[in-house]
Amino acid sequence: MKLLSNDVKNYFKKHGTVSSWWNPEEGELKFHYEKEIIILEENFEIQSNWSVLDVGTGRGRFAIWFAKRGCKVTALDISEEMLEIARKNAKLEGVQEKIDFVLGDAEDLSNVGKEFNVVCCMELFDHLPNLDKAVRKMANKLVTGGYFLFTYVSEDSVYWKLANRASKSNLARAYNTNYLLKILNGNNIKVVNLFGVGLLFPVRIIYHLFIPIWMCKLEKKLKPYYHHPFFVKRCTHVLGIGVKMCKR
Repeated sequence: MKLLSNDVKNYFKKHGTVSSWWNPEEGELKFHYEKEIIILEENFEIQSNWSVLDVGTGRGRFAIWFAKRGCKVTALDISEEMLEIARKNAKLEGVQEKIDFVLGDAEDLSNVGKEFNVVCCMELFDHLPNLDKAVRKMANKLVTGGYFLFTYVSEDSVYWKLANRASKSNLARAYNTNYLLKILNGNNIKVVNLFGVGLLFPVRIIYHLFIPIWMCKLEKKLKPYYHHPFFVKRCTHVLGIGVKMCKR
């Protein structure tokens, strides 16, 4: 497994770094990240009285999505800049009163409450220096029977094989699926569903060759996500739904 740089947290805290490239709701790759929303809308039933902790909220994409459905959301990020962007986006969507924005670290979480019905951790596993510690902290915030939503990049994905070869960065990594499930299970999180998004996407994002963007967009219409394990672990991203079990 690829090790992350000791400076990964400092990178994401620094103004003008992640904000310069992370914007999943705009640009030519918007169609790819919309698939994650499609998965949740079709496979995850929400109750409006739920409390939600969105760890690594970024621009507030999922915090806003939950708030629009009536949930009370705590949106946490390590970057003050990204939190400010998320606040502005929440105000534009008219849900700023439903979201508390908190500056914090996924490997700490001491400054947020407990007893959440949902903990959401999207596009963050890739950048966590200590996944086991972060998962333990997040699992401890969940009520028994609560849901843990997450995404990760599989080591078996075409995307990772290409990206790892093309990039020398130590700011991101992928996971062996069995290893990841072991960590989650060890923290009383039982994964009930895994979905893969973007089977055609990886060649496009790395080389911008071979597969035109229109074919990637066509995939969204014909097969927005995959459920068979063979295809799931070969997709660009994997979205998982887990449930907090009673302590053994």
